[in-house]
Amino acid sequence: MPPILTYLAKRFAYPLFLRGQVNPALQVQLRLLQASYRDRPDLTLAEREANVFTYHGEDGLLLFLVTHLPSIPRVFIDVGAGDCVKGNTALYAVHFGWSGLFIDADPRNIAIGRAFYGKLALTKFAPPRFLCTTVTPGNVSSLLPAQEVGLLSIDIDGEDYWVWDAIHQVRPWIVIIEAKIELGAASVVGRYGTRGGASVPALCRLAEAKGYALVAYNRQGYNLIFLRTDLLGGALRALDPGALLADPAVAACFLSPETLKGPDYLER
Repeated sequence: MPPILTYLAKRFAYPLFLRGQVNPALQVQLRLLQASYRDRPDLTLAEREANVFTYHGEDGLLLFLVTHLPSIPRVFIDVGAGDCVKGNTALYAVHFGWSGLFIDADPRNIAIGRAFYGKLALTKFAPPRFLCTTVTPGNVSSLLPAQEVGLLSIDIDGEDYWVWDAIHQVRPWIVIIEAKIELGAASVVGRYGTRGGASVPALCRLAEAKGYALVAYNRQGYNLIFLRTDLLGGALRALDPGALLADPAVAACFLSPETLKGPDYLER
């Protein structure tokens, strides 16, 4: 479908296309899923996976954490939110009554989000906010609200590492951020401005320095989920990223070591 038709279809008919995902009856199923998460705290990552607005199990992976964090602030921030619907935070805006902020540089994406949530009865009493701007390490601190945040999602086309590194005024309970799995087991980051992305080890080192631990990831390895280390315990345990990097399907995507020695990449 041409981009303009995709935009128009999403802008004016998204609630119709996604009527199954915005059905209030789905909330009953989500509560039952949470009950299963409470009853079986030792579920594997694969067993935790579920999708409502995500594509590769992220909704379930995040909901497992939220279920075991009953005091989590009901606030999300989505940096690089895309159309504000098919992403990591929509579940909490639509079905859990969280307040939140969607940020994206494309005005068409923000228009789609405004139209979608503006038509939903489910978000009538806690409508999300929207901000159309390009997020950089230099401005991110001024864009984020000074409040407790339960979930921060960062997905901005290869500059995720630099933006998270620049966030100091808020310490979200959970951070989900995009890695570039092709960078392999080396701790490397693309120079800012190249959109080169960051490897799994580089993001894990940054997370450790900021007081976070890896607690989940999708099967493809490009979405990493971190939890503040002071919140670890019980069902919430740190994971070794080595298990992800050793997966043959993941390792098959790695770039050659020679490529990573080029001027576009920094060791971290």
